[in-house]
Amino acid sequence: MRIVLDEGSIDFEGDFYSGVTTAGPARAGAPAAEDRRDGGPKSMELAGEIADGLHTACAYSPEALGYAVKHFRGGLERARRSPDGLDLADSLLGAIAPSGEVTRRAGRILAAFYTPSLPPALLERHGIEPDQVTPVSVSFATDDVQGALDATL
Repeated sequence: MRIVLDEGSIDFEGDFYSGVTTAGPARAGAPAAEDRRDGGPKSMELAGEIADGLHTACAYSPEALGYAVKHFRGGLERARRSPDGLDLADSLLGAIAPSGEVTRRAGRILAAFYTPSLPPALLERHGIEPDQVTPVSVSFATDDVQGALDATL
């Protein structure tokens, strides 16, 4: 991305991927602060308007996934675009291990490090009250990683 922004294009030929990209009509940038606080509706709508699809993260509940799809479709409608041929995907974090106890411990570690970074609106879409995450955040802020893991429900 840095090369595209600095030089205007990139030409890459690798073992698995190749491509030529120019900075011409492409638009890139971080979402506005208000968009981040609400979990990205403006970014999701913009993807529906101009992108080849939406690859969202953090949509672990039906409510969160439905929210992303609703805003993506809103952008499609505003731009009068068809969803045909566009990608819609979500990333999921998970753990697989030989025992349930090891799997739960790994999942708790992922949740402890990941959940405090989520905006309150997104936490609520997952059925988590933002105040429930405060003990985890406070533990991390005081370099108490074990306390953060213990505080993760």
